[in-house]
Amino acid sequence: MKQGPEVPMAHVVVPRTLAPAFAGLLRQGIGVWLPAPKPVRDFLVEEVGLELGYATHEIPGLFLNGVAVDDWENTLVAPGDEVALSGTMPGLAGIALRRQSPLRSFRSDLTVPFRSAAAVAGMVTLRPFNFVAQQAVQPLLARGVYVSGAELARYVEARADELGACRLMGGEGCLEDAMACWRQVEVVHLQVVWEE
Repeated sequence: MKQGPEVPMAHVVVPRTLAPAFAGLLRQGIGVWLPAPKPVRDFLVEEVGLELGYATHEIPGLFLNGVAVDDWENTLVAPGDEVALSGTMPGLAGIALRRQSPLRSFRSDLTVPFRSAAAVAGMVTLRPFNFVAQQAVQPLLARGVYVSGAELARYVEARADELGACRLMGGEGCLEDAMACWRQVEVVHLQVVWEE
């Protein structure tokens, strides 16, 4: 992961079979460090770690600060933004909100404001939903994300039985001890090593 803020690290070793258990954590919103504003497409590939083909063909719904985005090459993501990723949504609203939808004229009053590409680094909040969260969990957590320490502790504690096979990397202690530390800090840099 590219340099971000100085915060406590949580290096966790997780069996790959438990990856779906972490998708809910992503849905709550995670921080992705962005060294400078960049186009949506580049953000998804370079910072989130998605393959270009997957991002462009399998993610029909991308919302930047609550507004559906069609032009991924010219619309910029900047620190402080919130990006939501969604699979196909049902009904007429889902069709209208889909990227490059023939019904996008129904949302013509929703536009993303222009912004300059000033070189400012900072955090972007990412919220992947439905199957996108399931498919993005491994590359995202392998790269490392920023999460609320209290939220991470609550999330792991609520799934203690399911996540029992997870451990801190390098014998740094057990997850139970780490949860007590995570509760004491505002943000934790979570990075997962997926094991077969």
